Amino acid sequence: MRFVNYKILIGIIIILILILILKNIAGQFVQIREGGSVVKNLRGELFEKQNRNKFLQEQLKYVQTDKFIEDESRKKLGLVRQGEFVVQETLENGNEKIVEEKLSPPNWKQWLELFL
Repeated sequence: MRFVNYKILIGIIIILILILILKNIAGQFVQIREGGSVVKNLRGELFEKQNRNKFLQEQLKYVQTDKFIEDESRKKLGLVRQGEFVVQETLENGNEKIVEEKLSPPNWKQWLELFL
């Protein structure tokens, strides 16, 4: 039988176990640091999304007001209030000339006047 020094063998096994434990601890430490940077990035993204949400909520409140509806109908549809007139700006030979047009009554009034 061979002579085996059990004290040395047990020491080597203990050292190997300690090295494995230290390796696992170091790996977990690296994961924690990476997780911290991920959390930091997600917090920044959350802050941006909250600001965007506030902006969109304010836009929604503005869009639901009568002022917005009136402004958009004036811009996009060319609607005006009764008694108002449109001022158009035209260019003629490089000189600016302002032309005023009196709006005609709505179509339904014209039809009513035509038949009555």
